Amino acid sequence: MKAVIMAGGEGKRLRPLTCNLPKPMARLCGRPAIEHIIDLLSRNGVDEAAVTLRYLPEAITDYFSDGSCCGVKLHFVEEDKPLGTAGGVLNAAKGFSGDFIVISGDAMCDFDLKSAMKFHLEKRADATLLLSRVADPREYGLVVTDASGAVKGFVEKPGWAQAVTDAVNTGIYILNERALKLIPEHHPFDFAKDLFPLMLERGMRVYGFEAEGYWCDIGDISAYTSCQFDMLENRVDCRIEAKKRDGIYYKKNLPSGNYTVIPPVYFGSGVHIGDYSVIGPYAVIDDGCTIGTGASIKHSVMLPDAYAGDYTELRGALLCAGAKLKKRVGMYEGSVAGAGSVIGANASVSPGVRIWPGKIVDDGVRVSQNIKEGRIRRGIFDDDGITGEPGADLTPENCAKLGAAIGGVFESGHIGIASDGSVAANVLKSATAAGALSSGARVCDFGACFESLFNFAVTFFGLDIGIFVRMSGGKVKIELVGAGGLGIGRAVERKIEAAVSTGEISRCMPEDYSEEFVMQGIKAVYQRELKKYAPKDFGTSISVRSANREIQKMLISILKQNGCRVQTGTTGDICVHVDAFGTHASFICEDGSFASPEETLALGCIVAFENGEDVALPFDAPRIIDVIAQRYGRHVLRYFECPADNADSQARRLALKQTWVRDGLENALRILSFAKDRDRTIASLKASLPKFAVTVKSINFDVNPSLLLRSFTDDISAQPAEGVVLTRGKGRVLISPLKRGTGIKIVAEAGDMETAGELCSDIARELQNNVKAIDKNGKKS
Repeated sequence: MKAVIMAGGEGKRLRPLTCNLPKPMARLCGRPAIEHIIDLLSRNGVDEAAVTLRYLPEAITDYFSDGSCCGVKLHFVEEDKPLGTAGGVLNAAKGFSGDFIVISGDAMCDFDLKSAMKFHLEKRADATLLLSRVADPREYGLVVTDASGAVKGFVEKPGWAQAVTDAVNTGIYILNERALKLIPEHHPFDFAKDLFPLMLERGMRVYGFEAEGYWCDIGDISAYTSCQFDMLENRVDCRIEAKKRDGIYYKKNLPSGNYTVIPPVYFGSGVHIGDYSVIGPYAVIDDGCTIGTGASIKHSVMLPDAYAGDYTELRGALLCAGAKLKKRVGMYEGSVAGAGSVIGANASVSPGVRIWPGKIVDDGVRVSQNIKEGRIRRGIFDDDGITGEPGADLTPENCAKLGAAIGGVFESGHIGIASDGSVAANVLKSATAAGALSSGARVCDFGACFESLFNFAVTFFGLDIGIFVRMSGGKVKIELVGAGGLGIGRAVERKIEAAVSTGEISRCMPEDYSEEFVMQGIKAVYQRELKKYAPKDFGTSISVRSANREIQKMLISILKQNGCRVQTGTTGDICVHVDAFGTHASFICEDGSFASPEETLALGCIVAFENGEDVALPFDAPRIIDVIAQRYGRHVLRYFECPADNADSQARRLALKQTWVRDGLENALRILSFAKDRDRTIASLKASLPKFAVTVKSINFDVNPSLLLRSFTDDISAQPAEGVVLTRGKGRVLISPLKRGTGIKIVAEAGDMETAGELCSDIARELQNNVKAIDKNGKKS
């Protein structure tokens, strides 16, 4: 049996560990990850493997200089240019015949590949994907299958909202020659993005095999260290080249000396330990390491030739090859000292801080940020953007780093920035702008405004991204928007998160700093554009209400300029209400009835339908609008708040033209004009809507939301979605994970508010019962 081992990985999220070695060569308990994989292949009957190389290829070819390992004959294929995962495999598998295995050389697993091959042959599959269940699926490609294992669809590295399954693509495949023939030569081509969707489109047989056993992607530092501790606890069926006694692994002989060992622990060869040191539990001390007197090493990994001086304390730390800690250094959870770095005596390295290879830290320094830039936190985005307490979670320093990260992602692009005018928001806005300017970005400062006005400004000036900073409930909220007020994609979020997490933030030379452009007059431009939608000489009197006085004054001014009668308070025949952000509108109609924000959105859609237009709405907008669209022979397209890919691209293109969906002022004026032109009242327009009401509720759970959604498998669509839409007898419910994965958002829709509330409560109880069942079975995330 043959295999292709993909070993070109650079492992950016593992830096600084992978600054000077390819990810497959990262050592796991004394052996490179790729060697463990070759061992696994050998135990499953593979006798020949092609190895694809790209990043630092000599590190791999030199290690396997005799061209074989564990009885597997190896030949190496170096890519001259990036060919993608599938393109690289095609290049390596030339001359292969029959079905073969494709496996990543930078993961750790103990799957029964023989059983997977048996399944593949029994299903007569063209391709079989080995799947694994994980606690946090957001960093992986997800695979949706039916009961037989046939693949229905894919979701690539989603946010929680689109993580409708926890079955992830492990990067291990079994392919036949028919699949291989679909891969173009000499062109970049990926399995998940290109080959497998193409195979489904052509009706080929693509299956998912849920593999039993251990699998770890080793995608970041935490996974890299915890994988080795799993190996020490025998959670992985793998071969550790060492003797074992009472939970202690050692290559040749236990290090001599008067020290204490608390299993499980791994010792390589040539290790030296000073008296009175305490090693373990959970410590990996690789070849040639030295530990001084009185040191304490727990939940930590020391790679070859690392040195920890007298009275050093490691707690969840990683010392890369040749790193040196002088006496009384403390390194804490998630911190990394890069290869050859030197940390001075009495220094302290805070949790999560990474020190790049070869860097020197002076004695007594407390290192609280990465050597390049500081760290805010991973997974910084939630449902409201980036939120935190001013002065604690979001400081001017952190905001400056965030601005530099955003500027680096958009590479000298044009960035708009504004705030709600509050003092704290203004300070943090200025800090964010300074960071963006330091990266070489061009920043347009629109000062203080409200959200719909800012969204207009970003679109009007064709900016790459907009940053809006506001205060809400004592917290700062930083929202990132694209053109038309649409949310940015998950891919952009991931790049920003990676930059602030790893500290890899680009800075330009001081002479290349750009001046900040102070944008004036945008309110007048916005008001002039809104005036185009306003009715002229509206027959009945109108009142305008908003918690935002600026919005109220602007709307009153527009209506008066067009000859409409505007009454103070709520004494008009019609009352238009716009929220404080300018994004949603509602009406008190002529007959005293209330048109909710959801009903007002539906009225705006009727205006579009009457004009022969389809509409693009957010994924969580009321489903009843689809029913209304059918009356007019029109369609509703839905876009995601944070798309993982381009699945909603058609909807987004239309949404860019329909800013009224996200602008309450524009929508209210369009509806008033429509009523005037058609000689209709707002009350009669509302009466034409099907009766419906919407209830929204968020529930926090200490459980992996993907596990909760598994109980709704029959309702999961093969199409990309932000959550799962359930159809119940009383109405419809959208359940979607919160962005941080800390709970579930429920949007219930029914004929009246009481029924919608009952439906929302029913689903909440069902979810809570599922949580109890998960806790009882010990599957809590």
